[in-house]
Amino acid sequence: MSAIIQLNNDFEGIKSLLVYKKSTGRVLTDLAESLLVGPSPLDRVERETIAAYVSYLNNCDYCFKAHCAIVQDFSSNEMDIPTMFASPDTSSASEKVKVLLKIAKEIQEGSTGLPEELVDRARRVGLCDESIHDTVLIASAFCMYNRYVDGLKVKLPQKERYNVLAKHLKNGYK
Repeated sequence: MSAIIQLNNDFEGIKSLLVYKKSTGRVLTDLAESLLVGPSPLDRVERETIAAYVSYLNNCDYCFKAHCAIVQDFSSNEMDIPTMFASPDTSSASEKVKVLLKIAKEIQEGSTGLPEELVDRARRVGLCDESIHDTVLIASAFCMYNRYVDGLKVKLPQKERYNVLAKHLKNGYK
């Protein structure tokens, strides 16, 4: 499948869109770099997991597979991400990750404000205000990234290319 607009490049996934319109491409790349790699009390795997989870909830195949591959590349153990995402509350994920995913889902579903009990739960598992902020911003941004990729129906990489992509992005998004 090819994109519904003429991108005039041979790149796959979101990169084809970032290259197509360089002015917005730079801004979106800088945002991803800041959210997923820049300073945060959340580690890189936690932030990539949030991105993958929101993409899973939004049925964005490209972003889900890409960010799962990054999580797997950073993780020392094989995580069963689809099982964890299908039922986060009963998964073997840490309480912290379960809360991060709960916050992300609340935002993905269009929350007009996090429930007070969820914020209290986040604080009980050790999340600070900046961690809560970063989770909300990552979830919000990935709703946009997912719609951008799927809305223009970008060309998807072959399955084995996601691991190559993950290795390339291990050092950042710029």
